[in-house]
Amino acid sequence: VYICVDMPHDASRSALCLEIFRQFDDLLETNYAQQYGRKGVKIDDMQQAIATISANHMLGAIIIDEFQNLNIGKSGGKEAILNFFDYLANIVKVPIIKIGTPAALRIFSGQFRSSRRAGTSGLIEIQQHRQDSEAWEYLMKAAWRYQWVKDPLKLSASLQNTLYQLSLGIPF
Repeated sequence: VYICVDMPHDASRSALCLEIFRQFDDLLETNYAQQYGRKGVKIDDMQQAIATISANHMLGAIIIDEFQNLNIGKSGGKEAILNFFDYLANIVKVPIIKIGTPAALRIFSGQFRSSRRAGTSGLIEIQQHRQDSEAWEYLMKAAWRYQWVKDPLKLSASLQNTLYQLSLGIPF
């Protein structure tokens, strides 16, 4: 019901579209990347093709990981990128979830309306927790319930400390 695409390193809008086609090709054994990745195919045509393919296959969401790899210069600047995602979301009519490091925030900084354009639900930034915070304690207790093993362990202070040392409090 969804596709997850890794943003290519130093990517442009057309490189992202091509990666979306490749993801469809990998999942459906099609040749969309070859068909729409030819030289001379315009971004608008690629976007329309993504909309058509998404509708034909009843796509539920597009997840774009490594969003910080989008190259602002190659993509025509911030405004062109924001317009690209607005247009893509409007014609594909599925949620487009953008995941990246804090470096990805540079695309949406500078204008109030950019935060709205980051997504209809706005921007969610996952922060590193402190080991002594209530949020870390809550996360540990909530996650610990999901031990899908035959003999689950009790959450001890020692285990909690080890989990913090391994994750540095980053929820991901």
